[in-house]
Amino acid sequence: MTDLLKIGTTNYRRALEETKFYKIRRKKKKSGGYRTFHISPPELKRLQKRLLKNFFYRIYKRNLLDPRIHSFLPGHSIFSNAKAHTHKNWRYTLRFDLKDAFPSVNSLMVRGALNKIIDQEINLFTPIIFPEDTPGRYHRVFKEKSINLDPPLFPIKRVRWFRGIINKNEFRARDIAARFVDLIVDLTTYQNFLPQGAPTSPFLLNLVISQANILEKIHFLLEQSGYTNEITVYADDFVISSFRKIKPEMMEKITAIIEEANLKINSQKTIHFNHRTIAPLITGLKIATIKISGNKLDRLRGTNNQLISGVKKRIRNKGSWELKKVVVSKNYIKQTRGMINRAIYHPDDQKLIQKLEGRINYLKSVYPHPVDSYGLPNQILTPYLKYLELTEPPPIGN
Repeated sequence: MTDLLKIGTTNYRRALEETKFYKIRRKKKKSGGYRTFHISPPELKRLQKRLLKNFFYRIYKRNLLDPRIHSFLPGHSIFSNAKAHTHKNWRYTLRFDLKDAFPSVNSLMVRGALNKIIDQEINLFTPIIFPEDTPGRYHRVFKEKSINLDPPLFPIKRVRWFRGIINKNEFRARDIAARFVDLIVDLTTYQNFLPQGAPTSPFLLNLVISQANILEKIHFLLEQSGYTNEITVYADDFVISSFRKIKPEMMEKITAIIEEANLKINSQKTIHFNHRTIAPLITGLKIATIKISGNKLDRLRGTNNQLISGVKKRIRNKGSWELKKVVVSKNYIKQTRGMINRAIYHPDDQKLIQKLEGRINYLKSVYPHPVDSYGLPNQILTPYLKYLELTEPPPIGN
């Protein structure tokens, strides 16, 4: 099955040997204590990235992950995670973290999640065998022909032989798949847990949460109890928004669902937000509630005609309209503006320039529907344009 990962046996053995030599780094937490990171050795890291690209992302593209997971996936970000909680009906938001999320996920949990995914795939390719005397039927009907497998977990060009084994001998195919899962677990775990810092660990955490059906169980529990809700997760950060405040007895049931999956909630980081008194903070972004009256309609014109129509109707009936949007904190805007001004007078400070570029790219990802071509808040746009004017080289010929 190394054909699927485009690696040779020698490379695999060398990477497997390197699993014993993770570099351990410790970083101090703001809340106290230290967070431990495990840095993969070069050959192992290369294979982990290849595994992520050639197999794990196929799982995601096949929609085999819970769509409410937003962390470290193509097309998703902290912005998409926060935006899911901007519905006008949400009045309360609950946020809680998992305690020691990566070390809590052991090899057995990873193996179980991967086996579920591969078993589903094998079941799609296992032929349905009808009795020979069944009229109007072929003896072997393959289920995958009527199902859209785009992309397949096991591409024909790379592992045609495995697809053939599935069709001929299901038990042998499952044995090979089990060894393939063992190979993945060997390459992605360290001392029986997920190493925080390895390229594959965030995806495997997503996979374990998804296969344990945690989000659906919590959503169903709240719906059954009268809490219309929206739930998302980004890495180990769970967020639930609802029209009603989640009561302590309901929180105990949510905790039980988490613990049933062999994970734990960090009770010290559990926060309740009332939208009427404080803007919820979700993965570093704020959900701001903006009251729109008649004199602010022109600012929204052209962004969404249906929204403008609804705003006009609401203003005629009740005088104002509440709009929720994702924003960064005022303090972050102020700090970035100060960095731009310093960069204007110190264009040779490469460390400052790199930090500034990182902040600008972050802001562009948060404001994906800009009024201008740069996609920046108005408080930053003017000094940033001045910075570009002073630092960009003049056109050729001047």
